[in-house]
Amino acid sequence: MPDPARDFASQMVPADAHASFILRLARALHEAGTPAHRLEEAVVGACERLGVAAQVFSTPTSILIAFGEIPNQRTMLLRVEPGEVNLERLVRTDRIARDVASGAVSPGRGTALLDEVAATPRRYPAWLYVLAIAVNAAAVARLFGGSARDVVASLGVGLVVGVVGEIGGRHRRARRVVDTIAAAFAAAIALLAARFMGASSYLVTVSGLVFLLPGLSLTMAIGELATRNLVSGTARFTGALMVFFSLAFGIAIGRQFEPLLFARVLPSPAFDPAADLPQWTLVIAVAVAVCTFTVLFRAQPRDSMVIALSGAVAFAASLLSRVLEPEVGACAAAFAVGVVGNAYARFSGRPSSIAITPGILLLVPGSVGFSSLSALLDDQTVAGIDTAFRMLLVGVGIVTGMLLANVAVPTRQAL
Repeated sequence: MPDPARDFASQMVPADAHASFILRLARALHEAGTPAHRLEEAVVGACERLGVAAQVFSTPTSILIAFGEIPNQRTMLLRVEPGEVNLERLVRTDRIARDVASGAVSPGRGTALLDEVAATPRRYPAWLYVLAIAVNAAAVARLFGGSARDVVASLGVGLVVGVVGEIGGRHRRARRVVDTIAAAFAAAIALLAARFMGASSYLVTVSGLVFLLPGLSLTMAIGELATRNLVSGTARFTGALMVFFSLAFGIAIGRQFEPLLFARVLPSPAFDPAADLPQWTLVIAVAVAVCTFTVLFRAQPRDSMVIALSGAVAFAASLLSRVLEPEVGACAAAFAVGVVGNAYARFSGRPSSIAITPGILLLVPGSVGFSSLSALLDDQTVAGIDTAFRMLLVGVGIVTGMLLANVAVPTRQAL
């Protein structure tokens, strides 16, 4: 006697290796942190080269792929978690997709290779990742105009934030409150640094949390909205706002410890005014920050030179654009980074994201969004709303620059 449930399941599960490979490819790209418009374009392109009729719909938490022609489509749903940028996985996934599309590798073998990529242990050990966060925080403190005291304090805060993130990320439930806990520690330590070192508590807090600020996610969301991926863009934008609010709430908690920390302490010691660091230290700060991107974005060591070039272009373009309005300057700098990344992709045949993502990170308005929330927490409503609006304009400027770069120097592939 036929089993209706089994017959229904057999209709829903892909019966051929091509569909299985497409599903695994979509998941792999999502896990590597690929935005919706690039993921959909890449998967549709792979389907066309393999002769598979399919429609793809991607969001930060799910992927829908409908195989076949209407009305005989079979729709598959993948429930996924928002992925962090992992450039090494992206490069390896792109290589496998191209090998399968060219016929050099069978779809079944391609699926197995994608499974191997997903099972590959992290390239860099946990201690190096934590150290990269701390060093990046110190470099960002200098880029924000901090003194030597701010740089040292930011290094300590970044180290604590990295440890909290690494420990919390290993537990599913703790992962959901890592941002709040890390922000609370950052705010409390920044208060101590301001009290006993004469550092700027605000600057140290921002620098220490800079890698947790969702500026890159916010920019990706605006990019998805600009490319008419409205559902994914709205969801990612909301997620970025929630991260901002989680960090703000954590900072509010950390600030509550100020009376406890200093209740029995003598009056704050007097400090000499912090002397400004020489201008040439900005170059060192940029170089150090860019070097940490190889670890933070989990890129292959061979890509470190490309990442360094992208960071240098972003920094130089941002300096040249200071004579313009902030949003126009961000657009010009993003255009320069996009041209470099797309040109690299055209000549190397590798994903442009290797060069674009690190460069864009130096331009994203995460710190501006943090300033907006800080102003709102301090009951400066008008200033907070004005800063938030400026953050959105900067994000739109970055996305516009990237879209213009895609027109000026189009790439041969979606990634």
